[in-house]
Amino acid sequence: MDKPVISSDKAHLVYQWIKERGGVAVWRSANPENPTMSWTGPLLDKDGNEASKPNSQAMGTPYLIIKELSDVMVIVPKEVARIKVSERLSDEDTHKLNKVINQTEKKYRKKAYYKIMGQEVNVYINNRLISLEHYIKEEK
Repeated sequence: MDKPVISSDKAHLVYQWIKERGGVAVWRSANPENPTMSWTGPLLDKDGNEASKPNSQAMGTPYLIIKELSDVMVIVPKEVARIKVSERLSDEDTHKLNKVINQTEKKYRKKAYYKIMGQEVNVYINNRLISLEHYIKEEK
């Protein structure tokens, strides 16, 4: 089975669950109308008891339990552009952003995405994939 992949913004939470809450539990959907949905949470609740399923749509037991940092992969983004924008995104700002995204995707041959940070827009690509274990070591 392939290792689960998480975004870097969730890495510290998943690390905490593995180190302090017994691991990570992943539940699949029991809802036939939404079969691809899944939920992730700590294996144990705050009192050390087995955590219950996250909601009524989840199957009764997790289909995957992760207890090792090396069993989770993290997508590490790379900021490739930063654009100044007006307080409320104008048509001109949107045009400029779309141009930068198109240029970025052409240059790196990867899907680009962005985050609005006040009056700046940061453009990213997914740069590399590393284990959660290595990601945490790099962060220190």
